[in-house]
Amino acid sequence: MSERRYTPEQKSAALADVLILGPGATAAKHGVPIRTLFEWRTRNGEPADLLPTKREHIGYLVATYLEANLQALTAQAYVASQPDYIERQPADGLAILHGVMADKSVRLLEALHSASDPPQLDAAPVYPGDTD
Repeated sequence: MSERRYTPEQKSAALADVLILGPGATAAKHGVPIRTLFEWRTRNGEPADLLPTKREHIGYLVATYLEANLQALTAQAYVASQPDYIERQPADGLAILHGVMADKSVRLLEALHSASDPPQLDAAPVYPGDTD
């Protein structure tokens, strides 16, 4: 059985993805055996144990999901605050929307307040489509 050859570009792309996706997802995405990813890291002088653990990877995914979710909710809040949107809604629908949004906002603030290392609320917001 012959060994598959990878271009330097393929190796670089896979090694970059390992840090973000983790070894399992990177192996699947690039069609590279996990053991090969570990070998490439050690050949590059990088310790293989720097690969993210499952817990770190899940934490990254949760944080990414929450960020996307909060951005979507923010966009929805902007739409719901437009006078033309408000005028088209039935009163009971607006009351429910207002109650849910207010309740969730208060709960989020409570969670931020009780966090041991709360995020900086005075930082500039980042919106979908913004570029550095």
